[in-house]
Amino acid sequence: TLFEREDKPDTPDLEEAKEAIIEKFGEALGEPEDLAEAQQELAEAAENVMRTMEDSQGVTSVDLRDMRLLRQQIALGTRMAKDEHYAIPVLVGDELTNVQLKIVRGKEERGRVDVLFETPKLGKVAARFQVQEDSVKGYVVSDSNRTIDELKNQQDSLAEQFGLQEGKSPTLDFAYSEELDLNRFAGGKTGNTANLDTESQSYRVQTQTLYGLAKGFLEGMKQMGQSI
Repeated sequence: TLFEREDKPDTPDLEEAKEAIIEKFGEALGEPEDLAEAQQELAEAAENVMRTMEDSQGVTSVDLRDMRLLRQQIALGTRMAKDEHYAIPVLVGDELTNVQLKIVRGKEERGRVDVLFETPKLGKVAARFQVQEDSVKGYVVSDSNRTIDELKNQQDSLAEQFGLQEGKSPTLDFAYSEELDLNRFAGGKTGNTANLDTESQSYRVQTQTLYGLAKGFLEGMKQMGQSI
C-alpha cells in the first residue's frame, strides 16, 4: 500500500510523501477543515506517486495495478470526508495503521464519534463516544484481551487526553469481543445534513468536543502502543 513500511528504492517519492502526510494528519486531527485539507493532499500525493511509478524503470504491472486501486480508494475517502468520515494514517506505537474516523452530528451540542483501527500489536479496536448535553459516554471494544486490560488500567489518563470541559468527565466501558467486526461499525450514513448552522456557537462547541475526543483517544492509543 501507499503506507507500507517496506522501502522500495525505485520509488523514493513514496517514502517522502508518506512521512509528510503522516505528519500532516497528526497536526490536523483536531479540526475538520484541516482534516479535509490533509485528505486532499493525500489524494494529490497518490496521483504524483502514480505518475512517478509509470515513468520509473523496474516498476511491475502488479505494482501499477495496486497503486491504481489505492488511488481509487483514496479518491473515495476524499469524497467521504465531506460527510466527516475520514481515513487517517496514524503511527500507533511503531505500527502504521489506517484509522477510520466518523463524526455523527446531532442537535445542539450532541453528537457521536467513532474511531476504528487494527494493528498487529493492539488487534482490532472500535471506539464510540456519545456526547449528550451534560455528559460524555463511550465504550471501546477489542478482540485483544491485553488491549482491553491496558485500557482499563489507563482509564484515568485516557480520560485526561480528551481535554473535556470541567464537569464533563466521561463514562467509559471496555469490552472484549473475539469476533469483533469493524465493518459493522464503519457502515451506515453519518446523518450529517447541509442544514447545520456551521457559524453557531453550539456547532463550534460540538466540533471542538467531537474532534477533541477523537484526537485524545488516538493520542492515548499511540502512547499505549509504545508501552506494551
